[in-house]
Amino acid sequence: MSDQDDSGSQTADGSANPWWKKPAFLSAVTAATVGVVIIWVAAGGNAAVHAMFGGESPTRPIVTESVNHDPFCASWLLNRNPEAVGAQIRNQMRGLKDPLGGDMKNRLKAVYKSSGSRLPSGDMVEVIIEGNKESVVVLDHLEVNIAGRSKLGSVMNVGTQCGAGFPARYYAADLDRPRPEFLVYEGDGSGDDEVKPIDFPYKVSSAEPEKFVLVGNTKSVVEWTATLYWTAGGKKGKTEITDGGKPFVSYPELTKLYFDTGTGELHRSP
Repeated sequence: MSDQDDSGSQTADGSANPWWKKPAFLSAVTAATVGVVIIWVAAGGNAAVHAMFGGESPTRPIVTESVNHDPFCASWLLNRNPEAVGAQIRNQMRGLKDPLGGDMKNRLKAVYKSSGSRLPSGDMVEVIIEGNKESVVVLDHLEVNIAGRSKLGSVMNVGTQCGAGFPARYYAADLDRPRPEFLVYEGDGSGDDEVKPIDFPYKVSSAEPEKFVLVGNTKSVVEWTATLYWTAGGKKGKTEITDGGKPFVSYPELTKLYFDTGTGELHRSP
């Protein structure tokens, strides 16, 4: 009895294909190769593929921004008359027993959103910078970029028993200067802080991260971002620092309007 003819088992001249070129053998090899690739990807090979085809470099620093969006003990840039916003806050305070509790903060959040008010996302931006995995990154420069300016409207401080809250060391930029730059401030934010240039370069790693607290000072309303320049693995790069892809917003914190959520009174200083 003769063997059944396999399709593709002969060459063009009618001679038999070698065993390693027969379809059955090629199908088995292909299946085995696919199985190995699947196991490799499941074991973490996808990270290597991501890196080879334009993914994040393993030497690129990890930069994490954190902005305080709490409306309590904050400066509100008002979109309405201060008395009208104050009346909204009083209505929310009715029946509230603890003016310092979480319920108060939730009610204030509802008022500032419904009144169209804005919070200063650029008054104290916490930035954590660390090396990716075991790599060491050198921080070369920190640049401030102005994204927009506008006139200052009414700003009202809202809260009660609010403290200063400045860290012992922060990085502030005078956004009203023609070419603003970040400088190191050491003190308590009272105005008598020691001021000096940033002592670049800094070295960071996953074991030794660096924390910058960025402050944008202005007498108007300024939108800004920051650019961090760094060197890692013999290559230079930069990372944009933003508020979730949007510019930070800064405006003066010390104003003539203060709404005391403890008493429900709106105070105006001369």
